[in-house]
Amino acid sequence: MNLPVTELPIGGIEIDDSLQPRSNGLSEDHVLALMETPEDWPPIMVAHVDGVNVLIDGFHRYEAACRLGYESIAAKVFYPDQNTDLFRIAFSLNIQHGRPLTRRDRNAYAAHLLQRNPELSDREIGRRCGLHHETVGAIRNRRTTFPAAERKPGALSGNVGLLDPIRRAKATKEQKAIAGYVACLAVALGDPYEAGSSLDRWSDDPAEVAEACVAAMGSRRARETLHNVAIDAKFMLNVAKAAQAILREAS
Repeated sequence: MNLPVTELPIGGIEIDDSLQPRSNGLSEDHVLALMETPEDWPPIMVAHVDGVNVLIDGFHRYEAACRLGYESIAAKVFYPDQNTDLFRIAFSLNIQHGRPLTRRDRNAYAAHLLQRNPELSDREIGRRCGLHHETVGAIRNRRTTFPAAERKPGALSGNVGLLDPIRRAKATKEQKAIAGYVACLAVALGDPYEAGSSLDRWSDDPAEVAEACVAAMGSRRARETLHNVAIDAKFMLNVAKAAQAILREAS
C-alpha cells in the first residue's frame, strides 16, 4: 500500500490477537533482535476501524517499541471498507517480509479462506497461502467431514466443564482458551485406553495404526493427515518441555 508515514502514539494502537497470522504468536528472539536496530524498522500497518487504530502488520515491532519505552511509532494508516477481510491483509503483508510464515500459519489462513470464501478453488487458495492445492483439498475435506463448532476468539470449548478449574483460574481469557484446548486434547488422546471407549481395541503398534489410517483414508489423505499430526505432536512435545522448565523455576 502506497500510504504516507505518520507517527502514532503507542497507547492509541489497539491489538487484536485474531489478526496475528503467526499461530505461535510473538518470537522472543525476534523481538530482542528488533530492539537492537530500531532505526531499521519499516513502518507498522494500522487499520482505522470505527475510530480505533487496529494493528494489522508489525506485531513484533510494536512489542519492541513498547519494551524500549517509545511513546510513538512510525505507521501507515488505511481506512478499510466495512466488509474488508483484515486477516487477509495481515497475512499478505506478513508473507512479503520478516520471519517466514510456518506451515501451521499457512494452514490456518487456508482454513480462514475456506470459511470466508468456500467458493474459491483449492488452487486459488493454495496460491494465496503458499500451499499445494492438494493440501488445501485435505483441509477442505476435514472441515466438511468434521465441521468445527463456531466460537468467538478466546472462547472456551464446551468440552471444558462448568466446574473445571480452568474457568476460575487467574489467567487471561486467551490463556484459558489455550489451556482448555490442551485439556481436551489430552482427553481425546486418552480415549482409546478408557473403559467404554468407542474403540473395541487400540493397538500399541505404530505400524498397525498407520495401516488402519491408509486403509480407511486412502494413501493421499492418510499421508496429509499423519504429516499434520506429526507437526502438531512435535509442537506439543516442545510445550511439555517448556512447562517442565517453568515448573522447575517455580519450585
